[in-house]
Amino acid sequence: EEVATIRVSGVGNNISFEEKKKVLIQRQGSGTFVQTDKPIYTPGQQVYFRIVTMDSNFVPVNDKYSMVELQDPN
Repeated sequence: EEVATIRVSGVGNNISFEEKKKVLIQRQGSGTFVQTDKPIYTPGQQVYFRIVTMDSNFVPVNDKYSMVELQDPN
């Protein structure tokens, strides 16, 4: 665990702001990310995707998936 400071600032037509907050960073185990080439598909379209698993240091893990299953959300 470590404490870090995050700073967010923005400037617009009638607004300007800056905020600083301390946040606690906790390392987690590995995480798997799935990315598709578009957010919405129509029936019959081909789906292109990639999957990557990262360790707690955000280094890609050399995993191979023997099967990936996609399900209709309905």
